[in-house]
Amino acid sequence: KFVKYSTNNTYGSNIPAFTQKSFTEYETELPSLIEQERIAYILDSLDTQIKRNNSMVQKLQDFKPLLSFSRNGGLQYVY
Repeated sequence: KFVKYSTNNTYGSNIPAFTQKSFTEYETELPSLIEQERIAYILDSLDTQIKRNNSMVQKLQDFKPLLSFSRNGGLQYVY
């Protein structure tokens, strides 16, 4: 819908332009409040998981210098 609207409201031949006025006059439908709340819940859940993953990565990076791997001895704990 938007592509068709923007194509019909551009000007110029070499590099078509879309005016700010045309953009602000475009009307679009928003999802219902229930759908917006579902989307917000999903995005919040994803954000929470990303924070958990970043925390785990940081803990592993903090732990990495304490470990040393040698070909002969395998994994060794370094004090």
